[in-house]
Amino acid sequence: MITQSSFKYWDRTVEYFDAIYSGDGRTFFGRWLDRWLRRDIYVRVAETARLINELGAGQTVLDIGTGTGRLCVPLARAGHRVIGIDFSREMLTKAERVTREAGVGDRCHFFHADILQSLPEALNDYRPYDAVAILGVFDYISDPLPVLQAARQFEPKRIVASFPRSGTFRSALRQWRYKVQRLDCPLFFYSRAEIEKLGSELHATRTYNSIIGQLHFTYFDF
Repeated sequence: MITQSSFKYWDRTVEYFDAIYSGDGRTFFGRWLDRWLRRDIYVRVAETARLINELGAGQTVLDIGTGTGRLCVPLARAGHRVIGIDFSREMLTKAERVTREAGVGDRCHFFHADILQSLPEALNDYRPYDAVAILGVFDYISDPLPVLQAARQFEPKRIVASFPRSGTFRSALRQWRYKVQRLDCPLFFYSRAEIEKLGSELHATRTYNSIIGQLHFTYFDF
């Protein structure tokens, strides 16, 4: 049985989560702390956009676990069409507002769905998908393979994903913080070997894994 965080947890933390990107409501020290401890979160967004831009102009991208749509903005600004799915309705409401205020709402479409349960039939209206992005999702799912296999069914040329690294300072800090705050959100961490195994199970023609701060940043080509 796969364990994952609940949509209720994310519904409650929308504004806190989005402030990591926007800085809204953060003190100067809080913003500085985010930029120091969470620099890899911002880098992975920029690197994902770069990797999708490599595929050419006008790509159609499926963003699994889109959250508040922060990845959608640079992708849409680069001329791509982005379809975001998330199992938190509150996250999607925020994503629609973020992309609209960024002036790219017409290039972004959002659907409420839990990829571990079922996917909206309407996603087929946007086929073919050139790329799939899965950032900040595998922190909270005990087994990434079913999610990756679900993404694979859309036959993308590339899947870009991030995985929190096991054995790092931040992994220990996060586990301690979640325990102290009694957050109802499980955490999971991964090794390079586990990620390479995922690439093999997906029959990827190439699995490229790099280290960005406390994260594994990976793309699978097909």
